[in-house]
Amino acid sequence: MEYWKPITDRNNYVYSCDMLRYKLEFKTGKCIGTDLVRMLTAYGRFDVKQYPDNFADFKFRNLFTIDYDTSSMTVGIGFNGCKNDDLAIGFLEVNPNKCFDSMQCMSDIQIIFDACWKHDLLRFDLAVDLPYAREDVSVVKDGRKYVLDMRSVSNKTEYLGVRNASGYTKLYNKSAEQELSGQDLTRLEMTCAGDWTADQIVAKLPYVFVASGPAGSDDLQHLSSTQRVLVRALRSHPDRDELYKSLNADMRVKLRPYLYDADTTLTYDTDAVCSVLGNIRRFEQLMDERAYVSIPRETLLEDAERRRAKKRGSEFIRLKDSENPFEKQ
Repeated sequence: MEYWKPITDRNNYVYSCDMLRYKLEFKTGKCIGTDLVRMLTAYGRFDVKQYPDNFADFKFRNLFTIDYDTSSMTVGIGFNGCKNDDLAIGFLEVNPNKCFDSMQCMSDIQIIFDACWKHDLLRFDLAVDLPYAREDVSVVKDGRKYVLDMRSVSNKTEYLGVRNASGYTKLYNKSAEQELSGQDLTRLEMTCAGDWTADQIVAKLPYVFVASGPAGSDDLQHLSSTQRVLVRALRSHPDRDELYKSLNADMRVKLRPYLYDADTTLTYDTDAVCSVLGNIRRFEQLMDERAYVSIPRETLLEDAERRRAKKRGSEFIRLKDSENPFEKQ
């Protein structure tokens, strides 16, 4: 798994930032559209893909992506809005977990941010990786729209909320996505507003039920055999809440501790969420301090080769420059 500054809590849950989306306000008349692409490709790069101009209402006129092998960054410029000033509005979307290991990516963001008056964080995705099999974890429905995409019991995705809106959540099998054979890994991902605090984020995170409980126990010994079967069936059923409500009152009271007890739901770490927010703020601070300005071309090429070697699973060996007069013999 690739992470950018991950935080692991006491339950072995891994917190990270999996997407950043910024609203950009470009300096009018400078570095707009193709001019910005020209700056990024000054060294003859072929990893920048520019799309045809789009003049549709409420779309971005210029759109391009930059490929960093493991993922790409998307940039839009020139919003076709109701005012002429909207043409200076743009956006940048990037996955830190997959791209921030690239020095070229950081250099590109620096160039883009330097071309803007403002760069405001609109939203980001908080990812929480759980060391559980997907079939043992399910999200509890709340007031948000619920959708289930079920390919199999072990490979299903549950959604809460509206896509690209704050509070949009999905729970899916990360092991299957990353082809991690022999490893149980389920990811909870929620889109957060850029100005949310750690407490607000934790309050918005959904209740997630773990069938085996955080400690891996499954203590049903005080139930009858029929009740144990019913509990296990309800725990893995996507409509668990509705089925539970259909039971008679005595049965609901009997089974509730085994379905909704605090010991069988995830406990989120507010300090870990606060650390993820701190990493984002530190990244923005470095950009404001122009920490990635004028990185030598040779350094960028060497860093790109290091990342490619890491992707291939081989070791990157830096060759010595025998003509370097400052190298000790």
